[in-house]
Amino acid sequence: MPPAYHFRVSHLRNSEPMSSKALTNLVRKGNVKKFHRAVQQHEEEHGELPSLEMASFSGVELSGFDFTGIDLSNVAFEECTLTECRFDECPLDGVYMHSCTLLNCHFEGAKGNGFAIDACTLSRCEFEDCSFEMPEWTDSQLNDCTLKNLSGSDFFFERMTFKGGHWSNVNAESGELRYVTLREMSIEGVDLTGCDAASCYLKGVEMTDTELPEGFVEKTGRRRVI
Repeated sequence: MPPAYHFRVSHLRNSEPMSSKALTNLVRKGNVKKFHRAVQQHEEEHGELPSLEMASFSGVELSGFDFTGIDLSNVAFEECTLTECRFDECPLDGVYMHSCTLLNCHFEGAKGNGFAIDACTLSRCEFEDCSFEMPEWTDSQLNDCTLKNLSGSDFFFERMTFKGGHWSNVNAESGELRYVTLREMSIEGVDLTGCDAASCYLKGVEMTDTELPEGFVEKTGRRRVI
């Protein structure tokens, strides 16, 4: 008699192709092992990764989930805690993260149009080789995060604080930056001159080969020096 888990896999095989509903439920339950097994099973049977498009997650704690290559278009995360999750090569079109905490999460090769972050805190997260069109990041803080080889256009950053961490080769072709603060961090090879900036501040920032638009002011104590 085959092991018990074969029955569960068979049940998945005889249902609809592994898509949003079954996979979404595994994520909501935080069952990372079953999730990874289901993703592998779907890829083996259908020759492609499943999709979580249009799924929504609220108030869940996710740890160790690997979403690599999975279509997350128009997925909503609200009041979630994500720890050591990977979003490598993920389509992030229309993804909305609201009031979430991300710890040690990794985005490599991710692309998206309209990737939105609102009222979130990200700590020790990495964005590498990512391309974002019309990203909308508001009222959030990134602590000790790394942005490397990140590019795109029509950026909209408002009331954002980036503290610690490192930026390297970040290029925004166009966009709006409002009340953006860069604090106690290093930036290298950054070009934001395509953006319109206002009420943006620098404090304790080490810059190399970097061009920032007018609208960034260096903060020193209570006095502001251009």
